[in-house]
Parts: sequence; structure tokens; C-alpha cells
Amino acid sequence: ILQMNNQQEDHHAAPSTPLCKHKRKCYDNALRGAVKGFLVGYSVQAALGLLGVLMGIGRIKSLKKFVKAIWNVLSSRRIIKFGAFIASFISMFKGAQCLLRYLRKKEDGWNASIAGAMAGTSMMIMTAGAGSKPQMSDMVPYALYMVARGIESSWNRAESEGLVTSHPQGNAVLFAVGTSIIFYGYMVHPHLLRPSYRKFILRLMEGNDLTRHVK
Repeated sequence: ILQMNNQQEDHHAAPSTPLCKHKRKCYDNALRGAVKGFLVGYSVQAALGLLGVLMGIGRIKSLKKFVKAIWNVLSSRRIIKFGAFIASFISMFKGAQCLLRYLRKKEDGWNASIAGAMAGTSMMIMTAGAGSKPQMSDMVPYALYMVARGIESSWNRAESEGLVTSHPQGNAVLFAVGTSIIFYGYMVHPHLLRPSYRKFILRLMEGNDLTRHVK
């Protein structure tokens, strides 16, 4: 009986495609990734928000205001949207990758690339505002980071497959390209960046706001 039960569990745990390495069904794997992604994304952002409340606890005059500040963090629309963004990105990436394995019958790296591009559309969640006007500033920092990391990953993959010549200063050049993308957004469209991120850049430049020279 135990042997039959183990065989039945192994059958239900088998992946949906021969190329998949996860132990569960593809839809189950994508769903679990979504739940885990939301919990991680929400928890990290909420922890940072609660840390800010604790650091400013000296300015809170009453217990009622302290509880309200905590509730405002835990129920923050921005934090919830970030968790939903991580959840949708992971689930779309995992689901699309499994679907491409099934359709293409092979795993050659293109599956992950196409799935990543499809999952990138989940950033639209961060643009959804309370009104009709999109909240672009919530999305731009993540988009810039993902573009920079995408360039770096593409270079490393091409280098490992011998498509490009390895260079000792390759990583430094990639870092410069990624940084130029971020500073392009800062110089040309500073209003799209989150205020906290803009202040971070200003601290790096010792308060010299270069955008005032741009017309």
C-alpha cells in the first residue's frame, strides 16, 4: 500500500513537459512562485516602511498615531502593488517558459529570453494609479534596473558562448552603460523618478543638481 501511494505521489509530482526540471505541475509551479513572490516583495517593502516608522518614533506623540502609522505602511497601495508586480513577474516568467518548452520541444536559452520579455509587461501594474493618470514614477526605477541587468546578462551569455571576445574591462564597460541609462532618465525625465531615488543621486553628486542646466 505504501509503495502504491509513493508511486501515485510521484505521478502527481511529475512535470508537465519533459524539459521542465521542477517536481510539480507547471501551473502549480507558476502559482506557487506567484504566492512566494508576493509574500517576499510585500514583506521586504513593508519591513523597510516599518523601519522608517521606528526610526521616527520620537516624533510620534501618541500610541494612536503610532498604530495608524504602522497601519498606513501595511495597507500602502504602493507596497501592495510592488508585491503584485513581483508575483505576476515570477508567475508569467515560469508559465511562459513552460509553455515555450512545450511548443518548441527544446531548451536553448531563447525560452528564458522570450519568457522574460513577456513577464516584463507585468510592470504595468506599477503604473496603475488611483485615478486615470498613470503613476510612472513607481515603474521607472525598476525598468531602468532591469534594462541594465538585461544588458549585463546578455553580454555574459554571449561571452560564455564565444559570440563576443572576452575583454578584461568588459564588466566596467557594462557598468558604465547601465549607469548611463539610469542617468539619462535622471537628466532628461527627472520628474519620472521617485523623489527618494532622485535624492539618492543628488547625495552621490554632493547636491549638484545637473537637471537645472537642462532645458
